[in-house]
Parts: sequence; structure tokens; C-alpha cells
Amino acid sequence: KGELVPDDLVIKMILDKVETEGADGFLLDGFPRTVGQADALGGEMSGLGRRLTAALLVDAADEEVVRRLSGRRQCKQGHVFHVDFDPPKHDGVCDQDGTKLAQRDDDRPEIVQRRLVEYHRATEPLVDYYEERGLLRCFDGTRSPTEVHDHIRATLATLRLEEQL
Repeated sequence: KGELVPDDLVIKMILDKVETEGADGFLLDGFPRTVGQADALGGEMSGLGRRLTAALLVDAADEEVVRRLSGRRQCKQGHVFHVDFDPPKHDGVCDQDGTKLAQRDDDRPEIVQRRLVEYHRATEPLVDYYEERGLLRCFDGTRSPTEVHDHIRATLATLRLEEQL
């Protein structure tokens, strides 16, 4: 039906996965999206004797987010390219399998703008939420994708070392 899954069900699914596969840590992408979800997740994690050690924010101005998302192209097999950062050898054709590359509907500029409005309304308050708890780690989203990736990996490695102490 295209409806959102209830928060309690999403949290249960996350906790089940954490219990079965998260002994060495885990990374969530896209959840929580609201302060209410963050509170619920934190409470449930606490009940398991676990805690979140960090919240990662890749920070960039809306214009940059639109540019980066609207520049993505992918084939039906899921190979992803970017018109600026990782263009295919032949425009519009996947280097991996020779099929046509297309822009996802969600990556069209007008859709990205709408998603950003919702982000600012519902999700942006999580920045203060996690900052107040000393968990926020920020990354410069205007740097190259490789630089952002490397910075995140280094931060996660440091966090793992700190957890072992």
C-alpha cells in the first residue's frame, strides 16, 4: 500500500538483527528519523544492555545534496554511477553490463527538494538530540565521496578501539 511500517515493528526488526548478528557492532542507515524513534530505540537498546556509541551526520547544504543525488545513475542490476564523481565510460551506459543507466525517480531534483523539506522538519532535530548526548560525529559532505568514506571509516575504527578499552 506504500504506507510506512510502524516504529515499534521497525525497532523490533532492528533489535532482532542486533541480537543475532550485531555482536561486533552495527550501523543503521536511515533510522531513526525522528526524536521519538531515537528515544524508543535507545530505550530498547538499553534494555538489552547495549547502547549507541555514535550518530553520524554527513553535512552538506541543500544545493549540494540535490546536486549529488540528482547526479546518480544506475542500471537495472544496481550498478551506480555519478555524472560528476564517477561517470560511466560511455554516457548513459553501464560499464559493468552494457545496459542503460537511468536516474531513479527519488533522485529527480524536485523529489530531492521535497525529501529535504521533510528532513528539515522531522529528522534535523536529531542533530541536536545526539549532540546533547555527546554521540554526534560530523563529516563534511562537500568533500569527494572517497574522502567522506575514508573519514567515516577512520572514525568508526577509532570508535571500535575506544569500545575495547
